[in-house]
Amino acid sequence: MKIMQLRAAVIAIAATIGSAGPAAVHAQTYPARAVTLIVPSAAGGGTDTIARLIGDQLAKQLGQSFVVENRTGGGMLVGTTAAAKAAPDGYTLLVGLTGNMSVNPSLFANLPYDPLADFTSVAMLANYPFLVVVNNDLPAKSIKELIALLKSQPGKIDYASAGNGTGQHLAPELFKMMTGTEMGHVPYRGAQPAYQDVISGRVPVFFDNMSTAMSLAKGGKVRALIVSIEITPLSTVCGT
Repeated sequence: MKIMQLRAAVIAIAATIGSAGPAAVHAQTYPARAVTLIVPSAAGGGTDTIARLIGDQLAKQLGQSFVVENRTGGGMLVGTTAAAKAAPDGYTLLVGLTGNMSVNPSLFANLPYDPLADFTSVAMLANYPFLVVVNNDLPAKSIKELIALLKSQPGKIDYASAGNGTGQHLAPELFKMMTGTEMGHVPYRGAQPAYQDVISGRVPVFFDNMSTAMSLAKGGKVRALIVSIEITPLSTVCGT
């Protein structure tokens, strides 16, 4: 019953974010206390932004606090494992992504959680493409120029990711395969810390979701090259 009530609330809110008025959710017996919403990546990234938008609206609709808790590290293993080991009472939720729900099972032989057995899917939150961005000083003003630059300096230019196994890791790996180029991989604990080095030029290339990348590109912090639609990270809310 808790999952059904929560699913109805999340779906209604997700459908109305950005519209004129909030969704109405009536006759709720859940939650009776604060709910923790675990984000397995750093604060400030696209996943964190979506989680906080949904959490704020859930709090308004259901009358209890939804506390967003960022637990980073280990290619999202830290936060996801914490959610899996929480009491299965509906008061710990997890933002599930392509990386921690679909990719990690194929990367780790001894995964400390089971995406199917340990979680119940509540609702889809978002499906968004990537934007390829680079440091403003990198001599590549188009994706064609980036490919040419990478081929002229194989393995000498690095790309950032939000962690091993994340969409920001898989997208450039696919890009490398499709274009015959080489780049080094520098994983971070989320998009926000990655951007610090992308903006400074230490790690000049980043494939990130549109919600964060576009605002930084419009603000002149990074240069946008192309929208990549080959891999789309999915954000869902999962209950334990």
